[in-house]
Amino acid sequence: MRRSEVAAVAAIEQASPSPWSEALIAAELGRPQGVQLVAVCGEAVAGWCCAMTGQDAELLKIAVSPLMRQRGAATALLLHLEGLCRDQGAEAVFLEVRAANMAAIRLYQKLGYLTVGCRRQYYSNPQDDALILKKSLLQ
Repeated sequence: MRRSEVAAVAAIEQASPSPWSEALIAAELGRPQGVQLVAVCGEAVAGWCCAMTGQDAELLKIAVSPLMRQRGAATALLLHLEGLCRDQGAEAVFLEVRAANMAAIRLYQKLGYLTVGCRRQYYSNPQDDALILKKSLLQ
């Protein structure tokens, strides 16, 4: 992700649950061991994700423009992210997802993520539990 794409990513965030601010998104660009990716359709940013790498990588955020959902952008972002994390030595990817976000949960399950825990009442506005999912990158 480039600094010039931060405003477009922030616009996508406003249509997602628990949206991140433009400042928070921009701060990700300077994160040590951070990875930030965008999916582009034509010249428009269709979605984005960011993660921290290490032995265990953590997906911090993924969001896709409402107009581009159900077209493979999230799948492409996650698969590319997993490859980068694997190349940097990560053995697994962890993430948290709202328990009520069934579309996201189905996507993660389709890609091989397994539920390994739950954080009760983790999210607010609206209040929801966070499911903790993990995917092994060791093949």
